Amino acid sequence: MNQLARRRKELETTVYKRPDTITVYVAGHPLRQERIELKLFYGLTLDEIVAQSSVETHISDLSTAVVAYIDGHPIPRENWTRVKPKPDTQIVLRTVAEGPIFAGIGAIFSALSAATAGISSFIGGLGVFGKILGAGLAFGANLLLNALFPVRQPQLSQEAQPVAKQAYSISGSRNQATPFEAVPVVLGSHRVTPLFAAPPYTETDGQNQWLRQLFVWGYGPLHVGDFKIGETPLSAFEDVSIETKFGYPSGEPAFTIYPGQVIEDQPGIEIKNSSGWITRTSAPYTNEIQIEVAFPKGINVINMKDGKRFALTLQFEVQYKHSSSSHWIGIPTLQLSERTIDVIRRTVRIGSLAAGTWDYRIRRVQPDYDEQVNEDWQYTSQSVLTAVRSMRYSTPVNFNKPLCMTAIRIRASDQLNGTLDTFNGIATSIVAQQVSGNQWIANGQTRNPADLFRHVLQGPANARPVPDSQIDLTALVQWANYCASNGFWFDQVVSTPRSVPDMLADVCAAGRAVPVFKDGKWSVIWDQAVIPIVQQFTPRNSWGFEAVREYVQLPHAFRVRFINRDRGFVEDERIVYNDGYSASNATLFEGIEFPGVTDAHSIWRHGRFHMAQLKLRPETITLNTDWENLVCTRGDRVRVQHDVMLIGQTSGRITKFENGELHLDEQLIVEDGKSYMLRWRTAEFGFISQVVQGLPAGEYRKLPWAYVNTPSVGDLFSFGEANRETAVYRVLSVEPNADLTARLTLVDDAPEISLADQGTIPPFQSNISQPPDPFLLPPTDLELNQEAYQQGDTWLARIYLDWNIPRSGRVSAFEVSYMDQEIGTWKTLGRTPATQTNYTVNGLDDGIYAFRVRSIFNDSTFSSWLRSEDISTTSLLEPPANVQNFNIATIGDISTLSWNAVSNAAYYEIKFASADILEPIWNVATPLIPKTATTSIQVPTMIGTYLIKAVRGNGIRSRQSTGITTNVAALNGLNVVEVLNETGFNGTLDRLEIVNGSLQLLSKNVIANWSTLADVISLADGTTEGGGKNVEVQGYYYFSESVDLGEAYTSRLTATLNAEGVDLTNVIANWSSLASVALLDNSQPEDWGVEVQYRSTNSDPSSDDWSDWQPLVVGDVTARAFEFRLRLNGLATIDSNYSTISPLVHGVKVSVDMPDRVASEEDIAVPTGGSRITFSDAFISLKGVAIAAQNMSTGDYYTINNKDNTGFNIRFFNASNSPVARTFDYLAKGYGVRI
Repeated sequence: MNQLARRRKELETTVYKRPDTITVYVAGHPLRQERIELKLFYGLTLDEIVAQSSVETHISDLSTAVVAYIDGHPIPRENWTRVKPKPDTQIVLRTVAEGPIFAGIGAIFSALSAATAGISSFIGGLGVFGKILGAGLAFGANLLLNALFPVRQPQLSQEAQPVAKQAYSISGSRNQATPFEAVPVVLGSHRVTPLFAAPPYTETDGQNQWLRQLFVWGYGPLHVGDFKIGETPLSAFEDVSIETKFGYPSGEPAFTIYPGQVIEDQPGIEIKNSSGWITRTSAPYTNEIQIEVAFPKGINVINMKDGKRFALTLQFEVQYKHSSSSHWIGIPTLQLSERTIDVIRRTVRIGSLAAGTWDYRIRRVQPDYDEQVNEDWQYTSQSVLTAVRSMRYSTPVNFNKPLCMTAIRIRASDQLNGTLDTFNGIATSIVAQQVSGNQWIANGQTRNPADLFRHVLQGPANARPVPDSQIDLTALVQWANYCASNGFWFDQVVSTPRSVPDMLADVCAAGRAVPVFKDGKWSVIWDQAVIPIVQQFTPRNSWGFEAVREYVQLPHAFRVRFINRDRGFVEDERIVYNDGYSASNATLFEGIEFPGVTDAHSIWRHGRFHMAQLKLRPETITLNTDWENLVCTRGDRVRVQHDVMLIGQTSGRITKFENGELHLDEQLIVEDGKSYMLRWRTAEFGFISQVVQGLPAGEYRKLPWAYVNTPSVGDLFSFGEANRETAVYRVLSVEPNADLTARLTLVDDAPEISLADQGTIPPFQSNISQPPDPFLLPPTDLELNQEAYQQGDTWLARIYLDWNIPRSGRVSAFEVSYMDQEIGTWKTLGRTPATQTNYTVNGLDDGIYAFRVRSIFNDSTFSSWLRSEDISTTSLLEPPANVQNFNIATIGDISTLSWNAVSNAAYYEIKFASADILEPIWNVATPLIPKTATTSIQVPTMIGTYLIKAVRGNGIRSRQSTGITTNVAALNGLNVVEVLNETGFNGTLDRLEIVNGSLQLLSKNVIANWSTLADVISLADGTTEGGGKNVEVQGYYYFSESVDLGEAYTSRLTATLNAEGVDLTNVIANWSSLASVALLDNSQPEDWGVEVQYRSTNSDPSSDDWSDWQPLVVGDVTARAFEFRLRLNGLATIDSNYSTISPLVHGVKVSVDMPDRVASEEDIAVPTGGSRITFSDAFISLKGVAIAAQNMSTGDYYTINNKDNTGFNIRFFNASNSPVARTFDYLAKGYGVRI
């Protein structure tokens, strides 16, 4: 028998109470709000509970389609068999949509359900469902769920007062007992039908019967009044006593009407003399026993001869004892002498008992007259044990939060007609703090949403009250005054579990607001018509722009259900019409609700407000931004310029202000007949605008500027037609992402929404502005880059022009011209096809030049010129002088290099060639210092040659390197760990080949590159220029081996190259005469290069978690493993994809070294038991430890053991070999640091 079967068998024979059960909520459909509540016995695993729920709900395959939550926490499916929920646990089984249509919705739904269930604190208990889709809302109204100030989900069907149960005697009432449900929360002022706080019970007093009841209105404190039974005021009833505890934390007297706990049983057993004793046992901890005996037909005896009725005397004996005792104690006999046919009730009380469990019994002393047959007399004396009560002299309700409760004692009479209708009254919130003017005052009745907002966060219904420091009290004061001035109030009774955020959203919606959490505080933003702009977004400070326009048929009217306080808090309906519609022509209705709004006029105002939101905020835009989002929160106003939405024309940054012109990094287009505006954001986040007038049509990168306010360099600007250069939006949401970035969702500002209840709602006006005519646009973004190149013994300038094609237009070609400022006239350089947006100008001497480009369209028309700024080539072309007085000074493992400054050098580059290289030239040396602007620097001491070149800002180096060779003996402080010596080149080749045992750039003269056979000059020459000797411009060789140190260590990387450059065209076949050969190798150092590169990882190399490739510069690197490669490059002209010069690499060696390291400590006290000394950083290899003991006595000595790379043990002894305490210093030497 499995666990499920065993527990089911137990259930069949056991009465289970609440502590023995768990509550399971099953949501059977992911897109509906219906739920099924189950009470299951505890002791099962979660997997068994799901299986049982599938049986109970008749949902097949439930176990494969749900996400399970226990008290709001999702439980992974693989743990279901191991999780056994505790008693009284809430479990949610939420189905997840599957299939191609619902997969995305299901994932979102599950995530949101989990997020909702995981909220830290809830109203009235733990919330179990997040409201995802708008049940009962049509599509248009559904859009309002995501509005800036959203409507709330329909709640009347969910929050309606419980249906009263019929009661046909005074012993019952129509108020409900819900012992396992949430305590109600009253917010604002509302008529409430309270719940039973304890079981009602009846008692008799002579001929009168009384009903005692205890009701709970909700969490206190509350003000309650205007009591009614049904619709009848309580004051209309006679013999009514009432007591109320308002629910203040302390200071209220105990109830006298319902002073203790009462456990009542109604056995309904006839008491007969022939039956003997009727025995019952009280509930535990009983202090008083009440036995009620009724005579339903009265007590009398009738003389059958004359019909006269006479009194009949009856006696009943009552005894009691403690359940642990065998001795019965009697009390005075209950004696009645009556002659009536009316019902008689009598109550026997046994009071002032010690708290415990008591047995009690009753028996009838007189015979059972009703069973005797007599022709002369007719007896009426039937006696019934109608009720027994166990009473405890203790508080009737034990609850750790203050409750507002009312106790009633009422006499049964003809006025009740045998029925007690629903008891109800008006309950009003009393909050600990409420707003009065601009300050908070204590303990006041309120309906203001702002007061209730704070009450929800700090009131007794919140299991985790929020301190004042986490609430934006200033904002609440402002919102409270806004609500008061607009007549916005909130009245609601919450009788089901609700999360704190959900409850806050209801409260806020009644005051046209939404809750937000900003700067670590709960706050609120509301419908303020005018608030300052906090940010300006353009493509320059945002990315990932998206826009959505909802095209929805607007309803003719909203049908709004609400509780109408003016009609006695009954459900009512108000129709809110759209402009142009009335009862005579409206046919399209949508139902919405405004929970907590109980005033018909406010319902109309809110309806108009949300009708305007639908009409004036149909667009939603989203964008990503960096840290600039930090000033934004929901409801803030921001300005946006973006070309995707055609909002404004362009945006950019201010580069400088000079000679009355504002320099921009973006081109502006001005058309005739239009007024334009420049709006910019200052560094202090101020926002300034200026109408720009009097500009002729054209393109501008320098804007004439003679206005009072002038932007600063770096200011962000937007430009476009006046008052349409940007659009104002409201922040709907801020979704944080990594690295302080965020995705913002925005909606139209639309200030007219706030005025919708004061007049006609205007039509929606798009923020789109007409872009400039694309057929008149010139090229954009002309950029100039220059370089120097050598032609023979002459250095010339080469200028690269790059531009962007216009966004649209029928461009067929571009025309390029230039002007030598010394001559002053423009000369045409040439034309390029529409697909080529660059041009190279060669052969420029020293001078100042300007360039321009324009578009040529398909109809042979031209755009205007796009002109560059002037560019000077004078300073570009002169290489810096060779470095002079290059010296070295060595002290240990550090050497200082020094040299004389070169006047026109921007920085210096230093390389190192090891002693293994026979001819230490620049191209085969390893980079040591890629860039330094000083004239001295410290470097590691190494055996070999240091090389230095001066470098200009444009990258031109000295023609010759300056070197200095060191002959310092090999250092003892370096420990070679690994050496990779690549000579056979067994690694991976990428665009390289091995020729005569050396690496060389791969030849491009292969058959795959031939277009036609006719183009082939010869099999040796191929088809291309360069005598068939052209090769790839760049290639890579990947070492056949890598280095894995096993752990992450700090190591020193060095490399040795054996390489040379070769001009492949300089062959005998190409010599015209031997006399014409100047050099056997005429390649220049700048024409080719070989670079050792490496990448590293701190993880296992097999995990493929490598860094990017980077040049190997002699120095220390912390990593576990290394991989190496060579990059070979030749020289290619700007318009070719081949080189005729290639490096030849004969060999390469990479060494991984670790320097010696010393660790030491002083004045270490060692107790008699010895000490373990642990190095602050463990060595890779420990070479030795030196000890210097202090205050040693004659004959003292020490021992060292367990010495390893992490430390050692030491202990001191005296001459008698007894342990002693001493102080010592140590010095440890080794190499490597274990990271």
